[in-house]
Amino acid sequence: MQPPARLLVLTLLLFCFSPGLATEQGWKSYLLAGFTMEAPADWSFSEMRDQHEYRFVSPDGATTLLARWWDDDTGRSERDNIRSTQLVVVEGRPAQLLHLKEKDHETLKLLVHSPTTKGRTLTLALASQKEDFSKGSPLFKEVIKRLHFSGKAITSAQPSSAAMDEKPGFDLSNRLGKDCRMVDLAAWHHPALKPIGERRAVHLKWVQLCAGDTYPIFGAEFDYDPQGRTNDFFFPLLIDTLHANQGRPLAFVAIRDRLVMQVRQSGTDEYDFNYAELDNPASTIWPPGEQ
Repeated sequence: MQPPARLLVLTLLLFCFSPGLATEQGWKSYLLAGFTMEAPADWSFSEMRDQHEYRFVSPDGATTLLARWWDDDTGRSERDNIRSTQLVVVEGRPAQLLHLKEKDHETLKLLVHSPTTKGRTLTLALASQKEDFSKGSPLFKEVIKRLHFSGKAITSAQPSSAAMDEKPGFDLSNRLGKDCRMVDLAAWHHPALKPIGERRAVHLKWVQLCAGDTYPIFGAEFDYDPQGRTNDFFFPLLIDTLHANQGRPLAFVAIRDRLVMQVRQSGTDEYDFNYAELDNPASTIWPPGEQ
C-alpha cells in the first residue's frame, strides 16, 4: 500500500531540514568531580573514578568526548600535532582551545586551569575519526556552553569584557616606549600566541605592541618564579615565542614580580636575555625594536 501523499511530503521535509547534532538531540546532565556537564542523551557514558576521567561515545562509535582532571595540559607527543591554538576566557581567566590533527582522527581540546583543585587542569577533548574540526565544532561549542565549573557557568565564545579591558597595573611608557598600545586579545591572532597557549603555567593577561607594532610585550602571571626555573621553562618559552615572532625581539612582563624579560637572537642558536626590574630606575631595559 502506498503511503498517503501528505505523509510522504512531511517525511521528506523532516529529512531535509533536520537540525544539527547539537540541537537535534536531547541532552543529559552529569554531576562529576568538581564540575557538571551535559552530553547528547544517546551517547554512552563510562568513567574511571580513580583517575577522575569520564568518557562519552557517539552511537556510531566515531566520535568521543573525554573529560578529566589532569596534571599537565598537553603531552610532548601531542604538541607536534597542534594545528591551531586560541586563547579564550573561562571565568575571567585565560584558557586554551587547541585543534590537533593526527593520521586517523582530529581533536578539539579545551584546557581550563583551576586553582581550587590544587593546580590541576580540567580537560575537555572531542575526538572524531570523520569530522573536520579546522573551523571548530557546533557540538563542542554547545558542550562548553553547558559546562559548569565550581558552581559557575563556563563560556569560551568570547573573552569577557573585564578581561578585554584589563590594563597593566603600572605604566610601561617610560620604560618601553610611549608608542605602545594595548591589543584586543579576542581579535588578535598571532603565531606568537601558540607557544604561550601550549604552556599551562603561563596565564596571559594582556598584550601591548610597541615600536610601530613590531615589538610585542606579553603581560602574564606565571606558576613559577621567573628567576628560578630559567633553563627548563622561561628560556625555552622566550626562545619558542621569539621563533614564532619570526626571530624579532620581544618581551614578557611577569606581573606579580614586576619584572620584564627580554630576548633577542644574536646568532645561529645564540640568544641574549635581559631581566630588569620595572620599579628600579637603575635597571637596564633594551629599547623596543633594538636588534
